[in-house]
Amino acid sequence: MKRRIGIYLRVSTDGQTTENQRRELEAVAARSGWEVVDFHEDAGISGSNGRERRPRLDRLLKDATAPNMIAAWVG
Repeated sequence: MKRRIGIYLRVSTDGQTTENQRRELEAVAARSGWEVVDFHEDAGISGSNGRERRPRLDRLLKDATAPNMIAAWVG
């Protein structure tokens, strides 16, 4: 069974982009044979904000069910 994943992308300021995160995580998914089913992006939102202030993270976590996986850029 092919793993289905949701990818979470986030940057802290509006002047930053998530394109490098998307590109790298899509490459990991392709190498691993995973199916990317959705992208969730919170742009311009600090990581220090709680889940309630990051709406796409909140939605992703609510949508995630086994055997689905979540991939995120940590850096």
